[in-house]
Amino acid sequence: MQESFRVLREALGAPDEGDGVYRAVHDSRWLSHVSLLLRGAVAVADHSAGGDPVLVHCSDGWDRTPQITVLAMVMLEARFRTMDGFLALVQKEWADFGHKFDERCGHTDESGEDQRSPVFLLFADAMAQLLHQFPARFEFTADLLVALLDQLFACRYGTFLDNCFVKRDRKKIHAATAPLWWYFHEHRAKFLNGNYDEEDEGPPLIPSLQPKNVVFFDAYFRRFDNTAMPPRAPATYY
Repeated sequence: MQESFRVLREALGAPDEGDGVYRAVHDSRWLSHVSLLLRGAVAVADHSAGGDPVLVHCSDGWDRTPQITVLAMVMLEARFRTMDGFLALVQKEWADFGHKFDERCGHTDESGEDQRSPVFLLFADAMAQLLHQFPARFEFTADLLVALLDQLFACRYGTFLDNCFVKRDRKKIHAATAPLWWYFHEHRAKFLNGNYDEEDEGPPLIPSLQPKNVVFFDAYFRRFDNTAMPPRAPATYY
């Protein structure tokens, strides 16, 4: 993931000449990682919908595990496709269960370069694919995902600081900072989807994994690109 993201960043920073950028994005294999992540979540959702118990784990439980579990639960349960339900799920599976935000994001000098990895970014990209393929099944838009990523690296709120609830509690981070969810509550209207089907009780969301349907997360990666054709909407800062 480190190498994939390095190639992707270099591709996005290069002059947009011809199809060179798109070749570089392809060479980064970023979209392949997104597709594989969705494939794992689809397998979990399929088994769960069929009544099978499912155990999800990676080597340590704080990287691939929350990626898969959140995506699968979003596919299965309409309540997690609401704004409040989704944010509660992120709090539970990522913040409370101990994803290593410090090491993976490089928030402090204690986190070594070899531990940094775009784990949460990859998850947000996979979520963006679901919003793209099922635009009326989510109460929120991709702007919420962009804001999550912006605040993850801005470190203005204590929700994603350090690596787990116990460490945040020992350092009294919750007492010294506001929770990120306060920000979303205050600015809720910015992230609501006007096309949302409030009567959403349909079957589980099973995304298409054909290459043409796993698209680049332009709303995040290219929002400041003024050379894009056709021109993009003004970039939003969170």
